[in-house]
Amino acid sequence: MRIPLCRWIVATSLVTSLFLTAWAEEKLAGEDTVAIDRSESSLAGMFTGKDKIWGLDLRSSMEYDSNAKLNDGDLGKGDARFIFGLSADVNLPKVKDIETRLSYSFYKDSYDDLDEFDLEGHTLSTSFNRNLGEKMFCLLDYSFIYFYFNGDGYLQRHSIAPSFYWSHTDSFATFIRFSWDNNDYVQIDRLSGDTYTLSVREFFYFGPDNKMGLYAQGVIGYNKAVDVSEDFNNYRISLGGSTPLLWKVSLSADLSFFNRRYKGIDDVENVIRRDNGWVFNAVLSRPVYKEIVSARLYERYVRQRSSLSVRDYLDNIIGFELAAKF
Repeated sequence: MRIPLCRWIVATSLVTSLFLTAWAEEKLAGEDTVAIDRSESSLAGMFTGKDKIWGLDLRSSMEYDSNAKLNDGDLGKGDARFIFGLSADVNLPKVKDIETRLSYSFYKDSYDDLDEFDLEGHTLSTSFNRNLGEKMFCLLDYSFIYFYFNGDGYLQRHSIAPSFYWSHTDSFATFIRFSWDNNDYVQIDRLSGDTYTLSVREFFYFGPDNKMGLYAQGVIGYNKAVDVSEDFNNYRISLGGSTPLLWKVSLSADLSFFNRRYKGIDDVENVIRRDNGWVFNAVLSRPVYKEIVSARLYERYVRQRSSLSVRDYLDNIIGFELAAKF
């Protein structure tokens, strides 16, 4: 069961792991998706290649963003961008049943026209894993993240996240994760503060060799910022699935509904901010060379409705990615 499990987690996490865009304030403030996917990718790595001392993951993609928003009040502009990602990790010797992994990740995007909105990120992380039984284990992740926006320091984040995995049967599993993020927005101090997030994800596997899967996830979070108008409660529910198709092609997709309720009154429009909407992700993937090189065609569709006119938008991203994993 464990091999299909890790393949499923990796497939679903890849849908959203590289979708950071240049409108960094909207994409990084209070979002939990990337952090959850990072934890699940670490979880998958505990199963696949756990005896390997090191691992290297390279990714490059070209995508088109229909609404690369520039500043509050702008409607946004369509533009193409190139994305490069690198992740390297080292597994340390086990000490008293505790497995330790050290990782470094690099992210860089470059717009065709909007090069002043390029984003660059660096992540250093440590993961600790301990088995609690044949079908249970716990994880503890620490990450330090630094993002540059147009070459200038933008976000510094410390993140601590304990999580718990329990495989009830060969077809049913639960993953629970709590995270605390300390955010320091270098250029926008009013956004700095702490974010607390609890997520519960249920997996169900079926079909030949359990290669097909469904999941349901619920997320609740709270963001406490320097500026009280940026404090908010965050709620999200997600449904997703993955299945193999013909010619070694696999399909993964998920649909999320979110709601954010802010505490304060917006200074510009003089209303309490309320955001809600939905996000759809889909990816077609296929190995190109053995299990090392793979190709992916993906789409992300976002519709956010907001009480603030500048936060009400629609965005569609389509891209193609090549990845190599060693």
